[in-house]
Amino acid sequence: MDIKVERIEGRINTFPTKVHTMFAHAACSRVMASVVLVLCAAIGSLELGCNNSSDASGADYMGQLNVRLVDATAGFDQMNLVIRKIEIHRTNSGQDVGWRIVTDQLKSYDVLRLTNGRSDTIVFKDVPMGDYDQIRILFGISTLVINGAQLTIQIPIAIADGYIINYAFHVDEGLQYQLYLDIDASRSVKSVSSTTYNLTPAIRAQSALLSGSVSGAVVGVGADSLGVAASIETSTSGGTAATLSDPASGGSFQLVALPEGAYNLHIMAGDTLKYFDTTFVGINVVRQKDNGIVGVVRLRHR
Repeated sequence: MDIKVERIEGRINTFPTKVHTMFAHAACSRVMASVVLVLCAAIGSLELGCNNSSDASGADYMGQLNVRLVDATAGFDQMNLVIRKIEIHRTNSGQDVGWRIVTDQLKSYDVLRLTNGRSDTIVFKDVPMGDYDQIRILFGISTLVINGAQLTIQIPIAIADGYIINYAFHVDEGLQYQLYLDIDASRSVKSVSSTTYNLTPAIRAQSALLSGSVSGAVVGVGADSLGVAASIETSTSGGTAATLSDPASGGSFQLVALPEGAYNLHIMAGDTLKYFDTTFVGINVVRQKDNGIVGVVRLRHR
């Protein structure tokens, strides 16, 4: 089943529930997939924050960049994403303007295991304080596993020199900055043959300071009363994110990187012959908080 959160502006209106069918482990699954990369900029030490000898460019004041992969879902078994380099672009005047490498260590990440807030740190590095406006990710040859078969994800010429995300952010002296980069994994690959896919990154940026999360659990009836699998989608002003519930832990789920505001929560049963869809209206997301107000959602049996 799918769980979809839709942001609504102004008045909150209820709308009819729609029935959707989810095909598990299919490469063309309608289930949206998410990966969140978190950029965290913070002063590395108290001594750096108190240093008064910096020049006008602020180049002597260093922060820390922490990039983590979290929360990925898709209609295949594995998505082994290879990242070979990440750079950020500084816009301040001075000698440090331009691209700065924050990691150039080639590494593969099975992003589909990083669901419900679980993360994997991919960057932890000191960076100068100041203004940044772009993140560039250079990918390596990655792979998908679908029904046990490993397929190649090729890098198109258009992004051979890196995929650029336009997002302005500022690293303040002595303060921490976090930025979510939410990758829609189902739209980030495109089939070009029976054994080859192209990488077509689809990424949503969202400030952690201005975002919150929603958590809950989905259960059914009978044997499903201890939790059921679900795909959880969230529509925001910047795009779509998704995660999966975990039937092994009571059907629990967590949606992260949601901009502060009001949302509609749609729960769409994967087994449409067994369960009706359900809609919750007016779920309020508060910045830097987990709104566990959804609680346990019991699907209505047909």
